[in-house]
Amino acid sequence: MKTKLIDGKKIAGDVRQEISLEVAKFVSEGNNPPHLTVVIVGNDPASQLYVRNKGRACASVGMTHETLQLSEKTTESELINYINDLNKDNNVSGILIQLPLPKSISTNAVLSSIDSRKDVDGLSSINLGQLMKGEPNFVPATPLGVRELIIRTGIKLPGKHVVIIGRSTLVGRPLASLLSMKSDVGDATVTLAHSATKNLKSITSVADILIVAIGIPGFIDGSMIKKESIIIDVGINKVDDASTESGYRIVGDVNLNSVISLASAVTPVPGGVGPMTIAMVVKNTLKAAKILSNE
Repeated sequence: MKTKLIDGKKIAGDVRQEISLEVAKFVSEGNNPPHLTVVIVGNDPASQLYVRNKGRACASVGMTHETLQLSEKTTESELINYINDLNKDNNVSGILIQLPLPKSISTNAVLSSIDSRKDVDGLSSINLGQLMKGEPNFVPATPLGVRELIIRTGIKLPGKHVVIIGRSTLVGRPLASLLSMKSDVGDATVTLAHSATKNLKSITSVADILIVAIGIPGFIDGSMIKKESIIIDVGINKVDDASTESGYRIVGDVNLNSVISLASAVTPVPGGVGPMTIAMVVKNTLKAAKILSNE
């Protein structure tokens, strides 16, 4: 069978086009353009790239954005003070903390200090709690992007057996809540597997939809999947490759070549989930601006 490559770049472009029309309408009603502030601590090259991409995505839909670049020596209390200032700033619609943070800083404490109305990455305790209750406000960007990819590919979620590998609060846990929620874009039966799961193959091989976010290059191969299943690869891994100018290449958690002709559809890496995560940050920023404009 021929496996469909799910084009995350194209779908993300469609989403941004829709958002740009909504932003134009929002501004035409007398509002300022939605504004995203991204806070980054340190000089990690990958994080710098992600931040630039988020800025470009905002600009492409008519939003404004800024990056607050802080020294890697910034303390937790200093960072939270910066966030408190952004919480009070009426010109800021959305706040995003670029992860990872230095080990000396508590990620949970920092994320929970963000005003939940401006938490466009959906990772504060309040927003994660709302999602767990089945009453989501801001949903984390990657899980939201995964669901949007599935929906826009024409896949119906109700009744599907979804297996998620990875239990992080960034992806696995919120995604399990989102896809199992009582809804016409949820109602899936979700199994959440992780590093301590025994006989993993026996679980992955019965999944209608397999979502992989474990952070191990090529971890899933064709022997571990159900024929004609849908594979969503959330992994982004850097592996050495002397044949490239950079000396490395980006791969996912799925061995793409081994699942081609077995799966009915699969997301490539890069070009699958990544662009959708950024698109959902932009979508959440517009949502935050609308909420704040009505207060």
